[in-house]
Amino acid sequence: MQQGALAEAIREPAGEESFRPEKNILNVYMLGEFSMFWGEKQICRSMKGKDSQFTRLMEILIYNRGKGVSRRKIEEILFDGKEYTNPAQMLCSVVYSAKRKLVKAGLPDEAHILYKDGFYYWNSSVQVKEDVQEFQRLCDLAEKLKDPDEKLHVLAEACQLYKGEFLPFQSNLAWVGRESKRYAELFQSCVQEAAKILRETKNYTEMEKLGRYASRMQPFGEWEEITMEALAGMNRHEEARILYDETAERYMNELGISVSLQKNGLLEKLGDVSWRYSVLDEIQDDLTGGNRQGGYLCTYPVFQGIYRSVVRMMDREGMSAYLMLCTPVDSKGNYMKEGRILEKLIPQLEQAAVTSVRRSDVLCRYGKSQFLILLINTSREDCGIVEKRINAAFSGSGRRVRIQFNVSAV
Repeated sequence: MQQGALAEAIREPAGEESFRPEKNILNVYMLGEFSMFWGEKQICRSMKGKDSQFTRLMEILIYNRGKGVSRRKIEEILFDGKEYTNPAQMLCSVVYSAKRKLVKAGLPDEAHILYKDGFYYWNSSVQVKEDVQEFQRLCDLAEKLKDPDEKLHVLAEACQLYKGEFLPFQSNLAWVGRESKRYAELFQSCVQEAAKILRETKNYTEMEKLGRYASRMQPFGEWEEITMEALAGMNRHEEARILYDETAERYMNELGISVSLQKNGLLEKLGDVSWRYSVLDEIQDDLTGGNRQGGYLCTYPVFQGIYRSVVRMMDREGMSAYLMLCTPVDSKGNYMKEGRILEKLIPQLEQAAVTSVRRSDVLCRYGKSQFLILLINTSREDCGIVEKRINAAFSGSGRRVRIQFNVSAV
């Protein structure tokens, strides 16, 4: 594929631009959100908490237009367990209203929704263009292609069609959940295959764009690994490491996890990249990171690496180390997990902790409100002294908040 060709296919999310509405056709979008257009005129658009019975009826009818949907199934979805004296009559009313709305939107005045033998069908005489159907077609086509350039082009088109989760506002429905998972897995396969081709051709520019696009479409799909690998391939190592730290912090703050990022060995891969040629003095100065006073404040992945290194050294050197967890609690002893007061106190707690430990000790923020401290070559009694120092430094905030300490020997 020529330079920039993938960039044309994998671009910023642009609503329906990648799947342009056609005249005299019902254009339906189900990836990222649900919306329907007759030509270029919008009929409906699903919004969180504001989906209508008309929207839900159209979703299941159009998606299953080839085989139809039973009356009982539609009643379950539309009425959501609500008791009606005559649900069949209620459904007839919803269908009638839907037909009127479709005609008002410009569709031909005919029976768009058909009923036969206990099943509802979408009238096949009204042509439908659906993004999920096209997405599936492109995925199937890419699987058959052998030529790398042709395959990459089709994969890029498929990726562009995937604008997010399938019918996200109906994810509580079993059939939606199953299909959503299937489409997500198809998207993942497309990204992985495209990345493989770009990796083999060392087309790191397009690989970076692919990684960033995939990260937008699946924010916690760990696609940052592709972007980091591409950045490293272009010798943009500092950007790769910054992205790693930002990603690790985001996963910790929003999901409370860090293991997920370690499964694919991101930190190790970034550690294996070839750094630019430099004299030893420059490298050592860069590794030292200046002469900052107090403990070494770092991100959780870096803290994890140092912790593991210390554990290994303890086996031979006879070192002692303690792990301390600092948690702010209110006047009643309850953990403070969020809020404006906590946001103001966190920088104060960070400063108190950094200045209360030695330069050889290591600290990191853990989640939104806690701090981890690795106290190296110290005793349990010294841990008590550190606790008093942090309390003294933090009490200057003047608020009725205290720090709860948990200490464990490494």
